[in-house]
Amino acid sequence: MKTKTVILLVSLCMILFFSCNEKKENISQDNIFLNPELVDKIPESLKNGNDLSAELNKILPADFIYKNYGGGNHQFFLKLMIDREGNVKNFELEKYVGPGDTQKINNLPFMEKLSGFTNQFKFSPAKKDDKNVGSSENVRISITLNQKGEVETPWQLVFGLSEKIEKSEYEKGEGQVYTIVDQMPEYPGGTDALLKFITSNIKYPAIAKQNGIEGKVLVQFIIDEKGNVVNLKVIKGIGYGCDEEAVRVCKMMPRWIPGKLKGKPVAVKMVMPFLFKLE
Repeated sequence: MKTKTVILLVSLCMILFFSCNEKKENISQDNIFLNPELVDKIPESLKNGNDLSAELNKILPADFIYKNYGGGNHQFFLKLMIDREGNVKNFELEKYVGPGDTQKINNLPFMEKLSGFTNQFKFSPAKKDDKNVGSSENVRISITLNQKGEVETPWQLVFGLSEKIEKSEYEKGEGQVYTIVDQMPEYPGGTDALLKFITSNIKYPAIAKQNGIEGKVLVQFIIDEKGNVVNLKVIKGIGYGCDEEAVRVCKMMPRWIPGKLKGKPVAVKMVMPFLFKLE
């Protein structure tokens, strides 16, 4: 079966950024966890990723996954709540992607095993205005088993999904991120050049092909006032390596012509859709 990646490039979508303020009187600081984009320094693991993966294999061995959820690619998306001391206070299983039954995955034995794994973490705490604060961190763990229960790809762990990037000018100063401006950012050479760049560089992940995975990935990013592509984030994914491939290609893009408001370059938030389709 021939495969090809169809990239859906409609007019690049702009999305609005909403924030809400809550009254926090009578709420302990120990119970406040800021989103990663609101802190000056995100939590960082003090343990090596390989060591954590080794612990994961002990706590969630392949035979346990196969017995309960079958063969295939299993991906678990966790949100860790990290307190001001760098300890994991709580965690949430935000999403599961794979052939298993989601109801089974949310059962007590599995959640207890995940809790045992998250207890292995130790972080340097997040900082805001030079003070330690509670924050969250996203982690994805994944394993691939064949239909005999044998490991094809051992447990892998990916932090961050909150990108560690050099702060751009709008983050260092008092700049603002816009969604609609007088002159929107433009890829060098225009839309045709952007389409050519993406189709020349994107690759359909092998694991996605093997499992017949199709769908749309939405990558959000900011074109800052210098035209740099920063703050990449998958806001809708389909897993099986497609999310990472879309982000990888976005990271390869050269500088854009920045957007302008009243004649001055400004930072603009944008969303680019990628449609992965097998034909």
